[in-house]
Amino acid sequence: MATILDIDYFLPLLSACPGKPLTATLVHRTPYGALAGLPPDLLFTSRLSHRYNLAGSACTYWSADETTTQWEFEDGVDPVLTDPLDPVLLHHAKVHLVERPVLDLLDKNVLDTLGLGEEELFDDWRKNEPVATQYLGAAVEAANAFSAIRYPSAPAHRRGETRANVAIFRACVLAPDWVQVIWRGGPIMRWP
Repeated sequence: MATILDIDYFLPLLSACPGKPLTATLVHRTPYGALAGLPPDLLFTSRLSHRYNLAGSACTYWSADETTTQWEFEDGVDPVLTDPLDPVLLHHAKVHLVERPVLDLLDKNVLDTLGLGEEELFDDWRKNEPVATQYLGAAVEAANAFSAIRYPSAPAHRRGETRANVAIFRACVLAPDWVQVIWRGGPIMRWP
């Protein structure tokens, strides 16, 4: 019988996974119209399901570099809902996630502990049924031991490269950790 990789499977395994502190500048590209309100909320979370979160979770996605965020943007744009002439925002955030570090899925030991392989990491999360990575995200958010998940980019993987993204859970970012969007070198939005 196959193992069901759901939240109950992942919760007890998380305590065996080391956390990795992350202090970095991350980048995100999004259609301007997808952001809520004026001025736009650059830490906006749609609460829709995505690769590492189930619907209802406040999770925001960032890339380690501009090339990766461009590939992620191209991979996720819905041509029916997005006009190619619509404005696009490229914005950066500084993150300090040390007290509640990051679960690093680029670490083979972590993947082995969780029983995850390429099939699960790159499964199509847009299916009607939740996939393993979404249940992992729900477990991470429920356990509140990690603030984020660092994971390999699917568009980069298809290009034969390993590049990183970070899914950050709003409920898990607690002081003294923080995430802040920067503009002209200074913070303009911050969690917490």
